[in-house]
Amino acid sequence: MSIKNRIELLDKIGQKLSAMPETQAIISEAAKQNTWFTPEFSQSSISAICTEFLQAEKLSAWLKPYFIEDNFKLNKTVGIIAAEMCHWLAFTIFCVVIFWAFLHSLN
Repeated sequence: MSIKNRIELLDKIGQKLSAMPETQAIISEAAKQNTWFTPEFSQSSISAICTEFLQAEKLSAWLKPYFIEDNFKLNKTVGIIAAEMCHWLAFTIFCVVIFWAFLHSLN
């Protein structure tokens, strides 16, 4: 998969995530099950992920300083174990680990 395709895929994920009709129901359920997940902060987190991390323009600008072959391959295995109630945190950690592995593969 090319870099362009990966960026487009992440952009589509951001679009779908921000337009999910069940988002409010999920946020309400999370707040019921754990009071640390207030609806305001959960919505703010989702919005920030979609607008600050999962946009093609921002991803392209972030990757621009790096020389990246179009069809590079990562020879790494990455596993993430996450608590059931911490999906957004797990998603953030997943993104960080993937980009860390990607940057280390350039060396």
